Amino acid sequence: MVDRQTISSEPAEVLRNAGLELDRTKVKQTAEEAVYSGLDVQNIANINLLVATIIATVTFSAAIQVPGGYDSEGVAILSKKRRFQNLYDI
Repeated sequence: MVDRQTISSEPAEVLRNAGLELDRTKVKQTAEEAVYSGLDVQNIANINLLVATIIATVTFSAAIQVPGGYDSEGVAILSKKRRFQNLYDI
């Protein structure tokens, strides 16, 4: 049966009792790598959000834009054409 360590034991003491050594430089280096990898994930997430926003904006503007544009009164230029009427069911 394995004895359980109490919570009050220091990690270094637990490792020494198990016959291992605690190398604090490796622990610090690993912690710094974890922070940097977390920053990389955050940067990738921000870039993905930016790309998704640009794609959504272009898609929305392409869907809303009327073919041929508008005249000075705000009426679609092609509104009298049969193909335009069939496309937009006017």
